Amino acid sequence: MTGREKELARRLVDSLPAVRRRDELLAARDELVTELQAKVEELDAERRVGWGRARRLRAQLAELREQLATAVAVSEHQRSVEDRPSFRRMLVTERGLSHAAHEHPDRSPRSRVSDKLFSKALADSLGVRVPAELQVWPDLDRIELGSLPDEFVIKSVGGASSRGVFPLRRVAGEYRLISTGDVTTLDEIRTRIRAYMEQDTARPSYDRIRPPFYAEEFVQDLSDSSEIPVDVKVYTFYGRVGQVLLRRVARHGERSGVGYRYLGADGNDLGDVSTGRESDPTIPVPDRFEETIATAERISRATGLAFVRVDLYQTRNGVVFGELTPCPGEPQHYTDDHDLLLGRFWQEAQLRLDADVANGLAIGFDLPVDTRKTGSHRQPSHVLRNPGLS
Repeated sequence: MTGREKELARRLVDSLPAVRRRDELLAARDELVTELQAKVEELDAERRVGWGRARRLRAQLAELREQLATAVAVSEHQRSVEDRPSFRRMLVTERGLSHAAHEHPDRSPRSRVSDKLFSKALADSLGVRVPAELQVWPDLDRIELGSLPDEFVIKSVGGASSRGVFPLRRVAGEYRLISTGDVTTLDEIRTRIRAYMEQDTARPSYDRIRPPFYAEEFVQDLSDSSEIPVDVKVYTFYGRVGQVLLRRVARHGERSGVGYRYLGADGNDLGDVSTGRESDPTIPVPDRFEETIATAERISRATGLAFVRVDLYQTRNGVVFGELTPCPGEPQHYTDDHDLLLGRFWQEAQLRLDADVANGLAIGFDLPVDTRKTGSHRQPSHVLRNPGLS
């Protein structure tokens, strides 16, 4: 077919309406197919993106579910912990009560037992040996050392952790700190005490260094070779002992070199029950351990407090009273089990005390002279209002 013939054939087809309409529809169909293919490809791409996003969302959801399960478990554990006794938590509450008691000293025995002169009088009234009282001064300016023996200790009725405590030895007319040998003077002692008192304005009222000031005999340790006697700190709960902390100091007033050991009421080593201190098994168990426990229990019951730490010394003259500490200030961090154990001791002690009070036990003390106001001090024949406490 020649070119002319082909042209004539095309014109003939175009002149037929049905054929032209078919070609238009085919062209429209091809265009629609192209558009649909493009849309399919676009949706397929979105689908692939959606699948990836769905996978990420599913992973995030699984992670959130895991976090939720952990949070629920932690919350349930926390509720169980809060519901059980805790020594540390109860001590926080006691510190608040002691602070309030010192603001209103006539309302609670808490305000009296932390007074070192008063607590000595209480121990003495119970037949417990106390360091001999050498002199009492109502303020810093009246302190004088000339009439004191060659060894003695200067203290305040308040304060803790050896702050404001000066164990002194007179050597060739000089005063040296026992265990360190550092030479000091009365003026330096006054300056240091004043500095402590200024710093203590931010401390709880029961823990502040305050007048009167006094001198007492220096007691010699029996079971250890160190010059400073080992502190036997008995954690008592209204007549029962929860633990005994032995604290050995290498040099007075220095935190470094201090050793700790924890014992049960039976004298057995408790090991590393403190999470902040490593136990030192080389610190010897006091020879008069049973007497120490009995002494602490007797004093504890007499205070009328559910918890108080009774600090004692084992000396050449027997068990000697140190002081009472209702709110120990050093870190009291224990393992969960031990914190629970001491918390139960405290809880049970409070219940026993409440029962005794309900049965008519009168809690209170009576000193003939208020040492906090006058600085003078007399040993009472009996401190307790209720003799049944002793």
